[in-house]
Amino acid sequence: MKLTPLCCLALGLIGATVRAQPAPTAEEAAIWKMEFAWNRAYVEGDAAKLAALESRNYVYVESDGTLHTRADEIAEAQGGGMHFTEMSLHEAAIRITGDTAVVTGRLVVAGGTDHKFGEINASIDTLIKENGGWKALSSAEVRLLPTDRSAIAPLWRDWDSWLKRHGEFVAQAKRGGVDLLFVGDSITDFWRGRGRAVWDAYYARRHAANLGISGDRTQHVLWRLENGEIDGLHPKVVVLMIGTNNTGWEADRLTRRNTPAEAADGVRAIVGVLRQKLPDAKILLLAVFPRAHLPDDPARREVAAINRLIAGLDDGAHVHYLDIGASFLTAEGLLEPEVMPDYLHPSVHGYEIWAQAMQPTLDGLLGAGPGAR
Repeated sequence: MKLTPLCCLALGLIGATVRAQPAPTAEEAAIWKMEFAWNRAYVEGDAAKLAALESRNYVYVESDGTLHTRADEIAEAQGGGMHFTEMSLHEAAIRITGDTAVVTGRLVVAGGTDHKFGEINASIDTLIKENGGWKALSSAEVRLLPTDRSAIAPLWRDWDSWLKRHGEFVAQAKRGGVDLLFVGDSITDFWRGRGRAVWDAYYARRHAANLGISGDRTQHVLWRLENGEIDGLHPKVVVLMIGTNNTGWEADRLTRRNTPAEAADGVRAIVGVLRQKLPDAKILLLAVFPRAHLPDDPARREVAAINRLIAGLDDGAHVHYLDIGASFLTAEGLLEPEVMPDYLHPSVHGYEIWAQAMQPTLDGLLGAGPGAR
């Protein structure tokens, strides 16, 4: 198993790749395939694959400082000492310099002889190019959390602008004066940009605040809420929509992010934190908006599966589930670019649809008259 300390180094290098990714270059694609195959070799306990993918000088150091070599890894696999059921790299990034590459991310590990072991580690792999192919030279990992359920494990994102915005939200909470709070990812975040005019028309007078950050998954929102972003606030209503970034694939196009059930568990955990920290607030839990042009697209089906699961969080008193997804679609169930240009983020028109469709329910929760702005 690949475990080491070097926490400060890990935090400094891990990149944020949950934002929209360009297609990988040929070199990046080769590295992603190598990393995926390497992790599979651990799960399969395949000594031959490990020998082929690790450089002769490969080393790693466990968190207790114990040094291991390639020979140690191969011997453990040959002896049947590897009992992993999952080893997958999430939120990962690649940096290539000549014939050297650094791959950083969060490594999800599960298994053990009793199949109950699980943790999430900060990961740094250094690779070198040998004979035209990429091999592992060293590996450094730091244990972050004792769970392999990434959607429910509160984690930060290691890029400066994310941490800066988190700090701004904490400062905003200390100022108070928020009656209506929006929490989410880029779809919520973009109220500040293309949705600004609609926001100003519908919510500016309602003392509204926006805690959306582009690219966030449930685990990131959990961390933000547990680290000061709502402390001291007393909103009447919290509008929550999160989970779309937990679906789909990681940057390698090979590793799944979360299943719909896992994403729904993440939403459930966020609702729990909101109920605990804001006991007097009503939570307007929005169904995750539809994505992809066609109704039978796998991305659309994943979102629908999440929504079926989180609908049950509606308790009729504190949590109110609302699905306005059909408002964005044609009668045939198509999502058109006039509404969401990239089939994910609303256009200006899309934000107007959102506001209008949500307004009757929001008015009721706020105790405002119909059509109040």
